[in-house]
Amino acid sequence: MTASAIVADFASVATRWRTWTLMADQDIKMRYKRSILGPFWISIAMATTVVTIGVLYAEVFNQPYKEFLSWFGCGVLAWALVSSVMLEACTIIADNDSVLRSVNMPIPMLSARMVYRNVVIFFHNALVVGLLLVLFGLKFSALALYAIPGVVLIVLFGLFVGVALGPICARFRDLAQVVASAVQVLFFVTPIFWSPKPGFSRPILIEGNPFYHFVQLVRAPMLGEAPTLVNWQVSLVAVGVAAALAMVSLAASRKSIYLWL
Repeated sequence: MTASAIVADFASVATRWRTWTLMADQDIKMRYKRSILGPFWISIAMATTVVTIGVLYAEVFNQPYKEFLSWFGCGVLAWALVSSVMLEACTIIADNDSVLRSVNMPIPMLSARMVYRNVVIFFHNALVVGLLLVLFGLKFSALALYAIPGVVLIVLFGLFVGVALGPICARFRDLAQVVASAVQVLFFVTPIFWSPKPGFSRPILIEGNPFYHFVQLVRAPMLGEAPTLVNWQVSLVAVGVAAALAMVSLAASRKSIYLWL
């Protein structure tokens, strides 16, 4: 596959944006058909988890309830977006089997459809979890708006991860289960519900964990703090690596993808 063809596939995300946004909107409508609250059911479940885990682990870690609830609530909100785009990246080809058989649709468009769907749900979650944290005493400042660039960076990461993993998981179907298991492990080793202390003995779980830095880009501004330069540097490197892998995967699978459906 030539470089111009790869560029054209990625350019279709911008030139044919109406197609994948409408398809993503339809995905959400079909998933919550005849549901009164729609995507807000996910948000309510997340809010319930935040309160439950907050009550329990604030006691376990002997931390002030308000501070722990804010840390965990903002962290799990960002983590839900990161983890969902990684998990659903594995199935963008299998989920669009019938579409690919009947319509010439570039893989980046399928990835954009998946990411957009999860971003819509993220903002539903942000509304509910944000209101919950306000009720428990968290005061958001204007600095919280700096979480938006962090969300944009996660969106780019998800777009490239979808292009990278989608074709590979279509060829090797067991890989989706490997990714799901890895994401579950990452939730526990990434500081989501626990907070790293000065002199932490496992720095690889902090400095070398790109998912922690993605989470911090969203969580830190919501808590009234500015993300560190390291948060930005590691996250940008992760996006760059994902972009490179996406191009390699797209070039290697373009001619074979229909044989793997």
